[in-house]
Amino acid sequence: MKYIRFKELRKLVPLGRTTIWKMMREGRFPQSRRIGKVATAWLEHEVEEWIKERAQSRSNSHPLGKHEVCI
Repeated sequence: MKYIRFKELRKLVPLGRTTIWKMMREGRFPQSRRIGKVATAWLEHEVEEWIKERAQSRSNSHPLGKHEVCI
């Protein structure tokens, strides 16, 4: 289990801090955890799973399917 801080999170997820906090409140992004008095971090595997789920949902919702090409 590895914790990642916001700076590392931004390398994986190109969203702003406000957007991430809003998505967390709405239950659409993994929750951060307090790792110190004021420090918070995310579990890396939860963020990676979230990324995979989003990629899968986008490819499954594509009207032409994964392998078809529109010309």
